[in-house]
Amino acid sequence: MSNDFHIEKMILVAILCGLVAMFAFGTGNFTKKFALDDVGATNALYVLHIINFLVFTPVILFSIYKGYFSISLIQVLATIAYTSLCILGIYNFTKALEIGEVAIITPIGGASIVLTVVLSILFLGEVFVFLDIVAIFMAFIGIFLTSVNFSKIKNMRNTKGIKEALYAFVFFGLFLFFNGSFSSQLDFFSFFLVPKYLISILILGFLSLFKRQEFDYKKLKPKPVIIMFCCFLLLNLGWFSYQFGSKFGSVVISSLLMGQNAVVSIVLSIIILKEKLLVNQVFGIILIFISLIILGV
Repeated sequence: MSNDFHIEKMILVAILCGLVAMFAFGTGNFTKKFALDDVGATNALYVLHIINFLVFTPVILFSIYKGYFSISLIQVLATIAYTSLCILGIYNFTKALEIGEVAIITPIGGASIVLTVVLSILFLGEVFVFLDIVAIFMAFIGIFLTSVNFSKIKNMRNTKGIKEALYAFVFFGLFLFFNGSFSSQLDFFSFFLVPKYLISILILGFLSLFKRQEFDYKKLKPKPVIIMFCCFLLLNLGWFSYQFGSKFGSVVISSLLMGQNAVVSIVLSIIILKEKLLVNQVFGIILIFISLIILGV
């Protein structure tokens, strides 16, 4: 009885944290669009991760001074290694979007959660009843239907960006898996802060090495900077919730719900930008909502 209660509690924590992460990431990514329209992707990423760096550097230094971190050098090096997977995923996904169709590339990148779920079930000992597994696959189908525009997928043969999108699928999936597997080895403070800080440092390094010529500080007017600061707050709320759900709940469910942030962005686009849903997107959202009900009971 106590074991069943413990499992139910973990699932509840994962669901609540996953939902917060879903809404925070979805709202943050939607908000980011307004800054991207003004300053472009490179400038927006620079601003976002410079804010991350400026905010978290004093926290890191203070924590080291006070001895709050309980992380070894080997764990730091391992964290650098698996956060590098995230950077490789970002690079390949961005390249795929640059040369390919968004309607084709986006579902492939979003499906990286499937790899995370499979690896978590195989290696992290995640336990689910049959209905939970059904709900997970329903959610996968829902994510795909919500993300894809079938009218643009007429010929997958020789389609540009597929190779890069598949690389991103692997790198993102592995990153989320290793991130979840480290949840039991680190205290929550280190688990939340260290990967986030390293990702910002690596992204700033990547942009400085490969995209420096695209950076234009003259475009950084108050409006896009304020928008990106709002994104900073939302995205870090999402990261905090996702990490909390992964450590104290379930990596699978937290990843699954976090991956549905595209649904939030789509709904906001319909309400605010007056965009229209395709029929398959309507069915996808319905499947996702049904899967949430099943996971919540």
